[in-house]
Amino acid sequence: AVGAMIGALKALGYYDNTMIWFTTDNGPEVNCAPEGRCGGSLHRPGCSGPGSAGVLRGRKRDVWEGGHRVPGIISWPAVAKGPARESWHPVVTMDFMATVMEVLGMGRPASQQDWAFDGVSVLPILRGEEPADRGIGWMYMKPDADTHYGYAYRYKNWKLAAGGVSCDAEKASFNCSKPQLYDMSNDIAEDHDLAEAKPDVLAAILANF
Repeated sequence: AVGAMIGALKALGYYDNTMIWFTTDNGPEVNCAPEGRCGGSLHRPGCSGPGSAGVLRGRKRDVWEGGHRVPGIISWPAVAKGPARESWHPVVTMDFMATVMEVLGMGRPASQQDWAFDGVSVLPILRGEEPADRGIGWMYMKPDADTHYGYAYRYKNWKLAAGGVSCDAEKASFNCSKPQLYDMSNDIAEDHDLAEAKPDVLAAILANF
């Protein structure tokens, strides 16, 4: 279906100036207590759910990376020029609207200026530029710091995570309900909690959550 759509865009002469986003909204189904690891092999986890989160901890609904870190492809030859490239800057589906609004040169009407708006335009990434630093938060089910459902916050390379659907602190090998701190630049698997080693970083993130 995707190939047919792209073929039609090329045949009609619209492909180069059409922005195409291809991604998914969350990690694979079925959670794995007590600490987000399902066992099994890398591509065939030991759970009943389909799909694999690879090396990532957690799955759909978890605030660990396996719950929401998914690949995404954006094509727009007129703007994202040159050979294909990778970007490790975090992008969320909330950014779709902000990006399209900037492309169209549109702003929000006056009646909506005080509405919350979490997305940011990813045009700098598409142009190959360095985007501004941003913070991204995750919560499941409840809009507060609830460790039963979990909450997390990412700023630059640092990520705070606490609790979650797959967390059973009484059975896990660590207290997964306590705030954990991970360095996403070298630990996307969330194996090494740096909360005790970097208390100042943890405190700063908690203060801005």
